Amino acid sequence: MIVVLGNDPAGVELQDLKDTVYYKQQKIYSVDQYDASEDLRRALKRGSLTLLEKSEDKNPEFEIPTFVPSATPPPVPRHIDPPSTPPTPTPPSTPPVKTEQDDALLKLLLEKITSLEGAIQAQQNKEPVNTNGEALQAIYDRIQKLEEKVSTAHAPQDSDVAEMLKNLAEKLEDSKKSNDPSDKLDSILSRLEKRLEGGEPSREMSSPGEIYVPSVSVEDANAHINLNVRTIEKSDSVNESLKALRALKKKQQ
Repeated sequence: MIVVLGNDPAGVELQDLKDTVYYKQQKIYSVDQYDASEDLRRALKRGSLTLLEKSEDKNPEFEIPTFVPSATPPPVPRHIDPPSTPPTPTPPSTPPVKTEQDDALLKLLLEKITSLEGAIQAQQNKEPVNTNGEALQAIYDRIQKLEEKVSTAHAPQDSDVAEMLKNLAEKLEDSKKSNDPSDKLDSILSRLEKRLEGGEPSREMSSPGEIYVPSVSVEDANAHINLNVRTIEKSDSVNESLKALRALKKKQQ
C-alpha cells in the first residue's frame, strides 16, 4: 500500500492512473499501481507528491479521508428544537342535566315574554284619546246650562249674556274644526257663570269680537271735548275719524 500527500497547489494529474491528487490531499494506491505508474513515481521524485507510508498490503479498497481547506466557511448547524410534548386531551364535558325547576323557570320566562308582546301590541293598536274634543264638549254642555238660566231670568243684562252665549257657540264650532285650545272659551264661560250668579260686575262683560271706537266732537279750541265710546258700525268711516282727530290735535297746538 502506498500513501501519498499532494504538495502542488495546482494539483498533480496522474494520466496513466486516470486520477488527480489535489493539494494537501492524501491518496492510497496499491503496490501494483505504484509499479505500473510512471507519473506517480515521477511526481514522488519531483516532490509534487510526498510518500507518507509504504507497505506490502496489495488490496487496499479504501482511502484515508483528508481535510481539504475551503474558502467558504462551514455551515452553521441549525438549532433543532426538542419535540414538544403533545397536548393532553381534555375529557368531553358532560352536558348539564335539566331539572323540573329549570323547565318551570323557562316556562315562566316564556309566559312573561308573551305577556309583554301582547301589551306592546295593544299599546300600538290603541287609538289616541282626543282630549281636546272632550274639553270642548264639556264647554258646550256648560253653554247649554247657561242658556237655560238666561231663558228663565229677567235681568236687564240677560240680552247681553244671550248674545255672548251665541258668539261662544259659534267660536266653539270653529274650535272643533281647527282644534284650537279651549282655554279661552273656558275663561269666558267662567266669567259668564259668575255674572249670572252675581259674583262679577257687568262692566267686565263684553261680547267677544266687538270693537269700540271713539266718537270725538270739537266745538272750538277752548271748548270742552266730548269723548264718547261706541261700537264700530258698517257706516263708520275711518278717514272721517282720522280727520277729526287731526283737527283736534291741530286745535291743541
